[in-house]
Amino acid sequence: MAKLSDLQQTFEDPKNIQVEVILLDENGFVVNGNRRLAAWRELVHKDKSKYGHFENIDVVVLPHCDNKEIDRIEARLQITKDIRADYSWDARAKMLKAKQKRDNFSTKEIADMYEMSEGDVKELFDMLSYAEEFLKSRDKEGHWSMVSDRESAFQKLAQYRPKIASIGKQELFKELSFVLIDKPEDAGGRLYEQIPAIYDHLEKVAEKLLEKFPVTADKSETGALEDLLGDITPTSTESALDIPLSKEIGKSENSDEARTLIVDVLETQRQLKKDSKGANFLITCCSKAQAALTAAVADLKAETKTQGVEKQLQLIEEQVAKIRTFIGKNA
Repeated sequence: MAKLSDLQQTFEDPKNIQVEVILLDENGFVVNGNRRLAAWRELVHKDKSKYGHFENIDVVVLPHCDNKEIDRIEARLQITKDIRADYSWDARAKMLKAKQKRDNFSTKEIADMYEMSEGDVKELFDMLSYAEEFLKSRDKEGHWSMVSDRESAFQKLAQYRPKIASIGKQELFKELSFVLIDKPEDAGGRLYEQIPAIYDHLEKVAEKLLEKFPVTADKSETGALEDLLGDITPTSTESALDIPLSKEIGKSENSDEARTLIVDVLETQRQLKKDSKGANFLITCCSKAQAALTAAVADLKAETKTQGVEKQLQLIEEQVAKIRTFIGKNA
């Protein structure tokens, strides 16, 4: 605890002595000051002659308190900004969740204690739930160091997933986000930007992934969802392939390739949005398409894979026909 904070370095200077008391409950457990205590203990052990002033410390013992009263005292003291180290987001979330469960606090009571909004507490708990699910899906339960520096990613996941109406699309969005969180350095940008971008282009991303990972509808999965949630009314955004696709890209052997495709779609959509601001957008796109096809033709050889090419050519021809129709009407 001491080494993960700045306290160790602070108290290594012998001029920095104990100023505030360590707070104990009636049984001798530390209510406030655990990190300072850990730092002082380490320093005394390291060099008793230099840090002997920490050998005996000043404490205050609280009178009898119930757990809720102690929680409120802790909250008041830990909000104060002094040399105490900040908690990581996941540690803070687990602490608040544990207090709520142990003493039956409502979310509003927790929010009031820590001077937070009720919405922020709910969001923090959602983030914790997603992080737990992420670690479990990667067989890394308890390895919180893997997520402690990815607060913004889980925050965006918690903010955007509820905006999606379809259960299947929600699951797909979550799994796509997990794939980027796996390797932020390969995500093609900052996670707090890329995860909202997945939300904006979810249909395009799903379409691209289905080309690489063709899956079939799982009727048993649909039946299970109906049993759990009641009658599910299909929407225009819902697809029977969403959940099977999310499972497929969630497999460890597929995650790297899925990540590459996700990043490619997001970058393409970002470039299209940038290019669309100009009047020359149509000719720019046609030029890029022509250049890409020219390069593909030049690279044709016996070992070239042709799976899915016929479908792509059909789609290209359909778009070309629409452009020709437009030109004919507007020439």
